Amino acid sequence: MLHVIRGSITFYIDGEPFTCFKGDRLSLKRNTPHSSKAGPNGCTYVIAVLKS
Repeated sequence: MLHVIRGSITFYIDGEPFTCFKGDRLSLKRNTPHSSKAGPNGCTYVIAVLKS
């Protein structure tokens, strides 16, 4: 799980972009292939790994 504190970040999952902004959260299942790119003003986020 990722929570955006400042800025923005775009994740690419199965080739599809998902952009997150301040206050947004993104939750991915374990081992989900993805990539990401910070927005033009960077990105500060908190990331947590939840145990199942």
